[in-house]
Amino acid sequence: MIAHNEAKLIRETLESTRFADEWIVVDTESDDDTAATARQFGATVLTRPNVNNLNINKNIAIDSCTGDWVLYLDADERISEASKQELLDVMEHGDCDAYFFPRLNFILGRATRYGGGYPDWQLRLFKRGKFRFPEKHIHERVAGEGKIGKLMNPLIHETYPETILLLRKLQFNAHFEAQYAWQNGLRPSVGLAWQWLFWKPFSRTVERFLFKLGFLNGFAGVTSCAFDAMNFIVRYLYLVEWARHPDRAPK
Repeated sequence: MIAHNEAKLIRETLESTRFADEWIVVDTESDDDTAATARQFGATVLTRPNVNNLNINKNIAIDSCTGDWVLYLDADERISEASKQELLDVMEHGDCDAYFFPRLNFILGRATRYGGGYPDWQLRLFKRGKFRFPEKHIHERVAGEGKIGKLMNPLIHETYPETILLLRKLQFNAHFEAQYAWQNGLRPSVGLAWQWLFWKPFSRTVERFLFKLGFLNGFAGVTSCAFDAMNFIVRYLYLVEWARHPDRAPK
């Protein structure tokens, strides 16, 4: 895993993987006890710059593994007891080179099973040397060659356990998406303003909250849809800022 200021969550995540032979944690310039907590658990801790493209450091973590199988986790994810038994079984008896987990996301402590958020399939268990993260975009997933299967038991994801983390992730993701758009030639315009300030926030909220039954998630569903909509608005505001102040724009 890679981690940045995850001292509150990383021990529980590591504890859920007691079955592993080794733990590799890439600490990206944390200023809390993330690295110390990981070392106390017995993990090998590598220190790396906290670059925007997280997949670069994810691949460094993967390349540092020595076992036949690699399980990649984010610091806010953990393996349930049922998932543990299932993955141990497929590593021993399965006929695939990699496996998807259905990921169950929690927002402010509540599972979000509706609104299109579950199953949030994530390829996280794979044979070493066959799969890696592409390094072009923040949301690219593990890719490679080989036979891929699916597990039945979910990976637990504490997406936003606290409001402050929700706000931080909104800012980080929106900034990265805006940077990616800017570097690919996208600039503020009437058409883009209509898309990102009005149409996408509105249409995605209607789709997720109503048609995909996100309202059944309760307050977590409202929160999820609201911050998904805000992501597009904040992205556009970054583009406007950079267009007005080119010296602040990403290179």
